[in-house]
Amino acid sequence: MTPLKTTASATTATHRRVKAGHISTYPRVHFTLIKLKEKGLKLGIVSDAPKKQAWLRLAEMNLSDFFDVVIALEDTGELKPSELPFKQALKLLGLKPEEILFVGDNPGRDIAGAKKVGMKTALAKYGQVVEGKEKADFELESISGILSIV
Repeated sequence: MTPLKTTASATTATHRRVKAGHISTYPRVHFTLIKLKEKGLKLGIVSDAPKKQAWLRLAEMNLSDFFDVVIALEDTGELKPSELPFKQALKLLGLKPEEILFVGDNPGRDIAGAKKVGMKTALAKYGQVVEGKEKADFELESISGILSIV
């Protein structure tokens, strides 16, 4: 497979473990994001959360500098799997759908929405996967698995 030019994430690059008010990442998230940026890839997030909440989560985990765009609820007024948030990400990233690998842990919202606009998809099995019928193009056991795809 030809390497993809960019990766979009549905905040699944991070895992929200709330312990005493602390949010932390999955293992190897920082390492993986550094490697993706070293490859020159653009990174984005499509989230159903309000923008302020999405950015605060990223900042608390020291991840905000990795992402070129964050699409949140108020950017389109639509929740995933609507095509609008995904199309907004494409527009802001300046990329075509086939240049995106969208990583998500919810087949019905993340995978289905990304596929509607023609993005390649990867199911983050390390996340809190919600059951769904939509099949992803790839399955990731760990976030670092993305490095063998792009």
